[in-house]
Amino acid sequence: MDPGSTNTGVVQLEGDNVVFAENMSNQDTLRQIAKREHSKLVCESVEYLSRGAGKTLIDTIFWSGVFCWESARGGGSPYVKMPRVDVKKILLGKGKWKDGDVRRRVIDIYAGPGQTEKDVIGLKASPGVLYGLSSHTWQALACGLAHRIERGVCELPGVHRGTLLDHLVPEEG
Repeated sequence: MDPGSTNTGVVQLEGDNVVFAENMSNQDTLRQIAKREHSKLVCESVEYLSRGAGKTLIDTIFWSGVFCWESARGGGSPYVKMPRVDVKKILLGKGKWKDGDVRRRVIDIYAGPGQTEKDVIGLKASPGVLYGLSSHTWQALACGLAHRIERGVCELPGVHRGTLLDHLVPEEG
């Protein structure tokens, strides 16, 4: 999941397959977690603050804690905090990558041989495996994928393919 101050990107994976992806209000996200329909909660977390923290960031941190607490409450499902910097490092290597780079890498990981972004995402009439993802669900999926890759259990075709990394160069600075 990719928590925000008022809304959260939620993706549910069965193995490497996306079975649910939605940007939800934080109250709806909390209700979803309380249903206990997940085996583990992987939550993107804020780890490094290079500038002052405003209300939005403080609210995001608050909700991250609430979601993790609710997941583990009463012997429920374990949770894993996955810092955004680790997600980027696992998916893209060292560098100053942006969210768009993460999205492109996720698409590349899901692409089979010869498939393009259009094939992987698809259209309403012919949806691809990542059809319907938008906004924060891309980051939520990246978080879950990074966790699976880190554990060595991701079996998607593009995990070890370097096609994206070969032509992406991180921004200097």
